[in-house]
Amino acid sequence: DVAHPDANPTGAAQADSFRFPYPRNSFDLVFAAALFNQLLPDAATNYFAQTARVLKPGGRAMFSFFLLDNLRPRRPRPFGFNKPIFDFAHTLPEWGDGFAVGMAEHPTAMTAYRLNLIRQMAEQAGLEIEQSPLPGLWSGQFANWVCAEDVLVLRKHA
Repeated sequence: DVAHPDANPTGAAQADSFRFPYPRNSFDLVFAAALFNQLLPDAATNYFAQTARVLKPGGRAMFSFFLLDNLRPRRPRPFGFNKPIFDFAHTLPEWGDGFAVGMAEHPTAMTAYRLNLIRQMAEQAGLEIEQSPLPGLWSGQFANWVCAEDVLVLRKHA
């Protein structure tokens, strides 16, 4: 019952302090698709920490993001990704250029991260990015892609 302005406005728990209801070292794999695209960095940092807590040593996480590293302003993007919300034109001062949102007046409507910020969150949690990001369709930058968003595979330190 995690609160979110759109999906669950009356939720009891806050995403930046939510504790996954599983014991430490429980899982080999944690998968989150289309989650981080609506989370602010404080919540994402907590989800990284919780993921590391519940993963077994050497376990992996697959997370999807809109990576700012793949955004090319003014270049056409496929399907509905040409909408202004996917321009990620608004930054929040506390995160510099590592994080941006699609709507300044509604930050959790659509969010994007730079790989360096994700790497920092991962390292802080005890995770490492295991390979280069797998590209998504959204940016229009890649002929071959795995899903709509960019995908990262992370590994918990052994």
